Amino acid sequence: SGGYDVTTLTDLSGSANGGNGSALSVEYWFKGSVVQSAVRQQAADYIVVGWNGLVILSNDGGVGAGLSLGNSVTDGHWHHVAMTWQQGTTNGFCTYLDGALVASRDSGTNPIPNMNAQVYFGCFNASAEFMNGMLDEVAIWNRALSAAEIRSNMHTGLTGKETGLAGYWTFDDGLGKDLTSAGNDASVMGSAEIIQADIPGLG
Repeated sequence: SGGYDVTTLTDLSGSANGGNGSALSVEYWFKGSVVQSAVRQQAADYIVVGWNGLVILSNDGGVGAGLSLGNSVTDGHWHHVAMTWQQGTTNGFCTYLDGALVASRDSGTNPIPNMNAQVYFGCFNASAEFMNGMLDEVAIWNRALSAAEIRSNMHTGLTGKETGLAGYWTFDDGLGKDLTSAGNDASVMGSAEIIQADIPGLG
């Protein structure tokens, strides 16, 4: 058990959206058997990209309205996971596995609250609902990516300077540095560790 603790992202929407939380995308690579809490921000409200195989947002229906990550995500092979959300949009809430659309629906009209809470990788607030597996190339965006962008990112990786990128962690330095200018560096907690891993197909 354990997880990566990332310093506070006080505004996931970013200044480009006026701080109103109108859009969000999350991407990561995962290999393991339990994807629970892979990327999670939770206080009074929550965004969980990995909760019993779902993406759930408290501002848009919560658990009962979550979207599937895809059944094969926990088969023990590397998979690229992505979700996008755009406020009040037809098919504005989408999930992707290995670049292919898994599920979509119209998104709700409530903005994502600006939660002054930490983002955790692989756990719920460093205390429960732990992920079992490996996590890499975590990216959080303040805009909704297109399907083409997701497929491109999956194979090429990012630089940290892309428009709308709020946080990006490759863990290649062994420390969990945020490669964007936001400086939300991760710290390792519990029994989590940063190890060498090669992802097939990622250039």
